[in-house]
Amino acid sequence: MTPAHGFSFIQEDAGAGMSVEFAPVGESDLRSLLRTDIIHSIKDPSHELSASQNYVSEWVNTFGDDFRVTVQFIAPIALPPKRKQGHCRATLDRIIERFLKISDGYTERDVRGGWTDGNFLFVEKSILIEVSVRLDLWAEIPPIMRQVIDDIQRDLRQKCVFVTIDNIPFGDPIDLVQADWSKYPSFEEFGEVDPDCLERRDGGNKTGGEEITPLDLTKLKIKNQTVNSNSISSNVAGGNVYNYHFGSNHEVADIQQLIASLELNVEKQDDPLSLQEAKKYKEKLEQQDVKIDPFQELEFSTKLVRGGEYDQAEGIYKKLMRTFVMDGNQHGIARVNYAIGFLEMYKGYHKKAAEFHRKAYEVFIKEGSEVWANSAQHQLGNCMYYNYDDVNALSIFKQFQEFVLEMGYSTDVFTAQYMIGTYTAIAGDYTKARKQMNGCMAVFEAQNSEWHKIMQNLTKQNLAWIGYFEGNTESCLEIFEEMIDDASIGPRFKSCLHAGLGRIYIETGEYAKAEQNHRECVKIRLLQGARLGDWYEKHQFTNPNMDWNYPPDDLSEDRYDMMWPK
Repeated sequence: MTPAHGFSFIQEDAGAGMSVEFAPVGESDLRSLLRTDIIHSIKDPSHELSASQNYVSEWVNTFGDDFRVTVQFIAPIALPPKRKQGHCRATLDRIIERFLKISDGYTERDVRGGWTDGNFLFVEKSILIEVSVRLDLWAEIPPIMRQVIDDIQRDLRQKCVFVTIDNIPFGDPIDLVQADWSKYPSFEEFGEVDPDCLERRDGGNKTGGEEITPLDLTKLKIKNQTVNSNSISSNVAGGNVYNYHFGSNHEVADIQQLIASLELNVEKQDDPLSLQEAKKYKEKLEQQDVKIDPFQELEFSTKLVRGGEYDQAEGIYKKLMRTFVMDGNQHGIARVNYAIGFLEMYKGYHKKAAEFHRKAYEVFIKEGSEVWANSAQHQLGNCMYYNYDDVNALSIFKQFQEFVLEMGYSTDVFTAQYMIGTYTAIAGDYTKARKQMNGCMAVFEAQNSEWHKIMQNLTKQNLAWIGYFEGNTESCLEIFEEMIDDASIGPRFKSCLHAGLGRIYIETGEYAKAEQNHRECVKIRLLQGARLGDWYEKHQFTNPNMDWNYPPDDLSEDRYDMMWPK
């Protein structure tokens, strides 16, 4: 018997009783069934879809595939703690890219919504995304939606995601991560709306049609400053607050502009221009007797290290250490130790670097700075890697990956995965290592921050080494030669590329090219004051101007000088 409004109940003999099975009759029935199955399958990948698949196949065979299933979900665009401008925009782009595999397009619009914790109503600005999927592709929605929800939960730091199918809600908001509320930031910890999302909304233009310019970013920085009588507090990416102190009779507006310009250039990707600009604005602030926040000094010094200016950075670290010791600031002391460890790693003294990272780790643990402690431990793993303590290094990278996965730091998950993939290649499983590296590259390419750019280059380099180990020497040489011409690559990484090229050209018998690259590598490291390496010292290749007895009689396996430089 079929009821008038389209529900069908098929009765089957079930021994002592009768079973009742639902089957759709009309389109609304079919859509109701699909909504239920899609939501259940998002929550549970093992949910059985075969019955609904059969119904859809019959429907498409009868009526065609012009019918669509719409999926709607909301993504917040307020910057999570410790995330820089462009983070939300990059996540939205990645989400949309996922759905374009099964959809011809999407709709996006601004929305404003609120939620309550029982005491207060919190209102936030968000983006609603709607995609339309052909009916015969409906079963592709759940696996993609699981990735999208993971993006929103981990990268946009949301506890759960509300999903509607065909504009009709079904069930509660979905939580795939299942992390405790304490693992998520409070509403107040989020920053302003990601400016890049506003740019996205306006089609790349500001309201009124004006192009977005670097000056706008400076103005945005100034808006995040709090001016007091003799100080300025600046809210920067990551939820940090930097304080700048100055005397009376200063033009505050000029100081605000200088502070904003300094911070912008310190945050920019490592290139010679931004480093020189940062140095210029820092000098101008110092000329006006503005006392720069010591933690901003730390960030500036790290930029110096990446730019190869080790001596200047080392001088600042010594001054900051004295400041923090006098103030009894244990967190500051640990941060300086962490920074000095980073400097020693860049110079190539990995045993010395490990000592500083270990000191930093111990203080961070005592101070309850769990995130910083895990970062220091990760750097310890890097030192162990260079010192051939592979078992302990790999263990640390896996522990770190578990920690950042629990915290929802997706980029850090793949930073650890990059090192795990490196060890996969060292173990000789090049096929698996390539898959791991390609997965890392997809994540790093999704964003273009300073750190993502560094990791893109490192991953590209390691993929080239994997090709070399598989016998594709020409491709590896081509990639290295192409990368070495990239003006954005810092001197340390460039010296490693020269070292790698020197090694490979020895193997191919092109000794003139090998010698040229080794001379460039030595020249860069001498200028920086970095360690030259056992292989160079063994062959007395520590002076780029001397006569070299090429070719040498061996190839180095040293990770810092010749292979796998990170």
